[in-house]
Amino acid sequence: MSRVRLLLVLLVGAGAGAGATYIAVAPKASPAPVTDGKKEDPFYRGLDANLYMQISAEYRAACYQTYHFAYSRLIEILRTRVNDGHQMAIVLDLDETVFDNGAFQAEQVKSGAAFDLKAWEVFEENTHALIRLVPGAKDFLVAADKLGLALIYISNRNDKFRESTLAAIRRLGLPLPGVDRVKLMTEKTGNNKDGRRKEAFDQFDVVMLVGDNLRDFDDKPFRSAVDNTKPDQKTDDPARLTATIDARSRAVDELRSKFGTTWILLPNPAYGEWAKVLGHGAKDAELLK
Repeated sequence: MSRVRLLLVLLVGAGAGAGATYIAVAPKASPAPVTDGKKEDPFYRGLDANLYMQISAEYRAACYQTYHFAYSRLIEILRTRVNDGHQMAIVLDLDETVFDNGAFQAEQVKSGAAFDLKAWEVFEENTHALIRLVPGAKDFLVAADKLGLALIYISNRNDKFRESTLAAIRRLGLPLPGVDRVKLMTEKTGNNKDGRRKEAFDQFDVVMLVGDNLRDFDDKPFRSAVDNTKPDQKTDDPARLTATIDARSRAVDELRSKFGTTWILLPNPAYGEWAKVLGHGAKDAELLK
């Protein structure tokens, strides 16, 4: 049996053994296959970030706080907003906004592996039983659903694994008013969510967006001009790196009125658009000010 096939069996077996209902104690993750053997540089890069998300009470508190504030803000919107004839809606990301993928992240860190798309796809397709909930997410979604808001999940999970994503939503007991409101990434959309967001805005009165990455709100102003996750585009040019960081920061400043009003951001120090300027090991420390 090949290594990848063996790991697939292990992953599927672990998923089946995790049970059909959500529990507070995380199921033990199975190793994610690292098909290209590429190692993270430095090998401990994600250790503190993932430890913070998985063991710190502060991270849990921050998530509960964020969703508590989002609910308070939602009540205020419902009290003051004039209905335009469309059903009001909330657009949410899934990974690290609603879904906690710590099981995958943990195995990447433990093995010292760099992110590998093939390993992620194995996890995405076969191990929905290992997905947990971001603290506060379910309470918020259930409450919003009871208030009559449409919930629209826009995620860059791959649409070819749609059934696995839907299975995770159902297993976690999250509202799922219609599978057409789960808008996943296809070859046509790519990882830009703008088109899918427009579909939501055209059909509903979207009153709030929730995510852990700035591109969950708007793509163009927050897309990193540098992407060191792609070897053929990798750069350590200080001027380019600084310009990219400054451009995203300026965009936040220019759009600051949206944060905490219609845009709600969850913390994610483990990965995301912000990290695309990294990738040069200890030399990344030169970005510190």
